[in-house]
Amino acid sequence: MRKIRTGILGGSFDPIHKAHVKIAQNAAKKANLDELFFIPAHQAPLRTSSYQASDSDRLNMLKLALKRLDFPWAIETYELQNPHTNYSIDTLEYLKNKYPERDFFWIIGSDHISKLKLWKDIGKLCENTAFICAKRPDYIIEGAEIPHNARIIYMDSEEMPHSSSQIRRDLALGDRNNFMLDSEVLKYILEHKLYNT
Repeated sequence: MRKIRTGILGGSFDPIHKAHVKIAQNAAKKANLDELFFIPAHQAPLRTSSYQASDSDRLNMLKLALKRLDFPWAIETYELQNPHTNYSIDTLEYLKNKYPERDFFWIIGSDHISKLKLWKDIGKLCENTAFICAKRPDYIIEGAEIPHNARIIYMDSEEMPHSSSQIRRDLALGDRNNFMLDSEVLKYILEHKLYNT
C-alpha cells in the first residue's frame, strides 16, 4: 500500500509570509505530495537570535495564513511543546512514530544546503527523509558540501525579496500595508502591536 507523501516545512514563522506558503505549494507540486505539515519552531539549533513574537502569536499567525491554502495541511506543535532546543532528527522520529503510514519530505531553502552537514545526526536524518530544496538566486548550491546519502529534489522558486527579518524591520518603520503578508496576518500584527507596530 502506498504511503502518504507528506511535506514538512519548519521555521520560526516570525511572521509567516507569502513566500513560505508559495514554497510549500511549489514543493507539493514538484514532489507529488499528498499533504503538508507546518512545524513552528520553539528554538532552532542554528538560530542565534530569539524570536520577536511569542510562540502563541506565531502559531495564531500561522493558522490565519493557512486558512486559504487550497491543499491538505496540518500544523504540528511538537516543537512548541518542547521548551528546549529542537533538532530535526528528534522531530522526524516523533512524526514517524505518530504517523507510520507516511513518507516525509523536508522542505528547505538553498541557504540550508551548505549547513546540512551541521545538523544533528544528519546521516540518520538523510536515511529517513528526502529533502525538497527551493533554489534561491542569492545562494549558490554548486560546490556545497552535501552529506553523501542525502536525497535532494531541487525546485526553482520565484524570487521574493522579503524575508521575515525584512518584514519585521519594515513594520517597525511604520509599514501598514506589507504586500508579503496575508491580510489577516497583517491585521493580527497591528491589533496585537507586534514588531513595534
